[in-house]
Amino acid sequence: MNLPPLVISIEQLSMTPSEKDFYEAVYKRSQARFDTFVDKGTVLNNYAHVFQLLSRLRQAADHPYLVLYGPVVRLWRPHILSPPSLALLLCAQFVCCVNATY
Repeated sequence: MNLPPLVISIEQLSMTPSEKDFYEAVYKRSQARFDTFVDKGTVLNNYAHVFQLLSRLRQAADHPYLVLYGPVVRLWRPHILSPPSLALLLCAQFVCCVNATY
């Protein structure tokens, strides 16, 4: 089997203040859950959950919809956003919808 050569590209991107706020909220929630595993001494038993926490961070960096409307929303949505963050996200959604219609 001939596969194309592997190309790895690392880019340094910057986040807007609202994106950074959203990511920080997800990070803090993930850190709290991870710390719970550490405190209980069950990190190795919960490696799948740890991977899920890391995946959520990556998704949060890609686009907030992946976290808010992804397959495990029931675990995240109630605790992820503070009211100011939610307001910023809703404004951003409105702007995206308006821009998409023009």
